[in-house]
Parts: sequence; structure tokens; C-alpha cells
Amino acid sequence: MADGLRHRLRLWDGALDISGADHDYDPEWDYEVSYDADGAFGDEVRAAMEEVERDVLPAFGVRDAVVFLFEDENSEDRVGVYVNGTSSYPFIGVSAARLWRETDARGFREEMLTTVVHELGHAYLDRNGVDEAELDFEEVVEAVARGYAATGQVDLGPIAARLGQASFRK
Repeated sequence: MADGLRHRLRLWDGALDISGADHDYDPEWDYEVSYDADGAFGDEVRAAMEEVERDVLPAFGVRDAVVFLFEDENSEDRVGVYVNGTSSYPFIGVSAARLWRETDARGFREEMLTTVVHELGHAYLDRNGVDEAELDFEEVVEAVARGYAATGQVDLGPIAARLGQASFRK
């Protein structure tokens, strides 16, 4: 909260008030949402979300965001997704059950953090008018996410460098 704002990352429960957003997105429109955040991985989900809220949202200039958990059938080999068009109040989906099966508890938290940081990178690009359909930023947002996993700091330098090389319209 170094910028003086209150940053909130909330877990979707199907009834969150997202007033203040310029959208009314509901992840149940597109995903089979899981509400099992109290399962075996629940404590790790909450711990990762607290870290993102405290350390990551301010770095991306995001005041409020929502994480929703979705079932594997919808993942299309992805463990995370940013819902395009929600950048004013980003919605990020994570297949937590899949991450839990593929990692141990410590690895789970790191992968959860990396996934959310990666997807916030997409939200950052969306908010700044970057058309990712025309420009490939997947490796760039992954570099930001892996950098956070390695250092605990969000470095938007790879995005800024890529934007400096790209021609795009805001």
C-alpha cells in the first residue's frame, strides 16, 4: 500500500459487489467455477492472494482484482486466464486443483503467485491499449512473472522494453 490506496484481491464467491468496475463480468458465463477454496489447497490459495494483494497489485497499478477458481475441463492446458476487457477490475481464473496435483505445497504457492502475476501482466497490457492479438506478449508477461518468482519484486521492464519495440495504438 505504498501508494496510499487500499488494494484488494478477492476470491470470487458468486456474489461479490464489483461496483466501481466498468463491467459486470461473471466468470460463470464462461467457466465451470469451483468454490472449493477450503479444500486441501485453501490455505495456500489465501496466502498467495495476500501476497499478491500486498506486493503485486500496487506494482501493476491495480486497485481491485478478483481471482476465481475454475475446473480443469475448461483450462485448455492453461492453469490461468485473464478475462479480456476486465482491466479496470481484473478477473483472473486459476485452475488451483490442477496446480495442486502438479506441485507440492511450497511449489503450489509459487506457481499460484506466478500464474496470477502473469495474468496481471495481460491485464496491464489490456489497460494500456495493447492489442495482444496483433503483438505477441506471452513470453514478455511470463518473464515478468518468473522474475517475480525469483526476486519477489515486480519488474515491468520487459513489458516496457517490448512496448518500445512495438508499434501500437492506445
